[in-house]
Amino acid sequence: MGSLKFCPECHSEFKEDPGTDIQYCDVCGYWTRKETASLGSIMIYE
Repeated sequence: MGSLKFCPECHSEFKEDPGTDIQYCDVCGYWTRKETASLGSIMIYE
């Protein structure tokens, strides 16, 4: 899947925490693990 280049919240460039699998935004504080997807903005209809 790969890693994100830009924050999905504020569209700033993501930083990577050395030695871990965490990416973070130093502007708004959003963070995620590399190679994961956030499902927060997806709505499921039945």
